[in-house]
Amino acid sequence: MSTLNVDTIQDKAGAFEHARLVQVLSTSKADVFTSTSTSLADITGLSQAITPTNANNKILVVASMVGANSSAGNWTAFTLVRDTTAIAVGSGGSSKNYSNLAFTNQTYEPDECTIVFLDDAQSTSSHTYKVQMEVSAGTGKLNGRGDDGTIGTHSSITVMEIRV
Repeated sequence: MSTLNVDTIQDKAGAFEHARLVQVLSTSKADVFTSTSTSLADITGLSQAITPTNANNKILVVASMVGANSSAGNWTAFTLVRDTTAIAVGSGGSSKNYSNLAFTNQTYEPDECTIVFLDDAQSTSSHTYKVQMEVSAGTGKLNGRGDDGTIGTHSSITVMEIRV
């Protein structure tokens, strides 16, 4: 086995290439959140603020949720929001568009939903990324089974500033 130890790595011009990952921030949510709202509403505790160091950088957002619904045959939808603007949203729906959704079949089991989106930093001002939820009918549930409390899960949102 060989070991390579270096003090500095430089390109041909002698410049040091700094790391591309500037900062990583994350929020986790383990408690249950429920809603009967048929319009998008904030999920309490599932948001993360970031202040970019450079307006030209990118922000990689990864949100992972587990959703269910108390009413069989209905859905719980999730949308990623930057400050007050919905982002990472589909455009093919004839009446509504979301980032992702969980469909509850006859067993009320939770579905894992992940949203991954590469956003522009836009400025060096703070931005808050959050997840909103709405239901088609029934009671939507984050981090649990749709019809009872026998299953508990975990959701999170992570934001990463990437130097470009």
